[in-house]
Amino acid sequence: MRAFLRIDDIWPKGITVNQAAEELEMNPRSVSTLRRGTEKGTWVTLIKVQRWLASNGREYTLEDLIEVEEDELL
Repeated sequence: MRAFLRIDDIWPKGITVNQAAEELEMNPRSVSTLRRGTEKGTWVTLIKVQRWLASNGREYTLEDLIEVEEDELL
């Protein structure tokens, strides 16, 4: 199984990566990677992104932010 933090589909309209990076107090490159999808990160980053998205107008659960790919059975 693989799990990704992927937020491109729910990214707030009109918000640039640089704006998000400033609000999240993160590097723009890291925010760009989060937006496209990443398996790397910390719980703190996950919660920070979830709260940031909520502050931009819509509540999301942590499960909304995570995409899971199941392993194929042999």
